[in-house]
Amino acid sequence: MGVVTVYEGQALWIPVRTSHELRVHPDSVTVPLGFEAADWGTILREPTLLTVDRDLQHLMLAQHVTSSSAISSAADITRQLLALIEKAPMVSEDLPMPPDGPARQVAEQLRFDPGDTRSVEELAQARGLSARSLERAFLRDTGTTLRQWRIRCRMDAAQTLLHGQEPVSAVARRVGYSHVNAFRRAFAREVGLAPGEYRRQALGHS
Repeated sequence: MGVVTVYEGQALWIPVRTSHELRVHPDSVTVPLGFEAADWGTILREPTLLTVDRDLQHLMLAQHVTSSSAISSAADITRQLLALIEKAPMVSEDLPMPPDGPARQVAEQLRFDPGDTRSVEELAQARGLSARSLERAFLRDTGTTLRQWRIRCRMDAAQTLLHGQEPVSAVARRVGYSHVNAFRRAFAREVGLAPGEYRRQALGHS
């Protein structure tokens, strides 16, 4: 990537195993923020200069506080932070979307963060709906239940993440599975291959 100067209001993403040297100018302050590669999958595989807007700044601060104190880090903070850094949904454009209304808003949130672990009831309540109304809207607009749609959303994201080198357990965690075996079963049902086999085929390994 060569020499990169990071100014106020910017951040630099440095992938794991990337050789680099950091020089801090006098009167400058830098705040390192790390993610365990063994714990989190990401689509960012090259050094990337980022503009830190207000939303990203707030999440970075929350991540820094939880990672540098006795407060347990909330997984949803890490997932949302990674999603903002990546800037692009990991989910296929072929995934049907509700055209408008609260169902569309829920779908966009789940595309942004496929690992969102809120229940259907919690997602509906956040949009002022009953769970039954939200499910009905998804079935009408997408032809599938919200549960089915959500699984496909997660597996789409997982397929994108499996093109990287992070452990399958890190991919599972990123898309909302706390138990890797549950993820493996869901992935095999949806895709027809185990995650490891899908990765080998996707990366051209025999």
